[in-house]
Amino acid sequence: MRGAGSAFRLERKDWESFCEYENQLNDLIMMQPLTMLCSHSVPARSLTELLYIASQHHSSITTHDGQSAVIDSHSANRERRGEGSLRPS
Repeated sequence: MRGAGSAFRLERKDWESFCEYENQLNDLIMMQPLTMLCSHSVPARSLTELLYIASQHHSSITTHDGQSAVIDSHSANRERRGEGSLRPS
């Protein structure tokens, strides 16, 4: 199964409620065989919020100056052992 969600219209005042919703959704679907695509507006988010978003998803794709990179948050434990989690796409 596949699903998609968009947080482009999320207002700052709704950030905490959205995080709570996303945590509950993650708990609900964690063991399910599905793929989710979530989109966020990078210019609308603070650095702290972007780091939180990346930490809550298995991987994130970002583009800057025409270059894309994949942030693999799911393998954070590997990073602690010296393996990188940021790789070019």
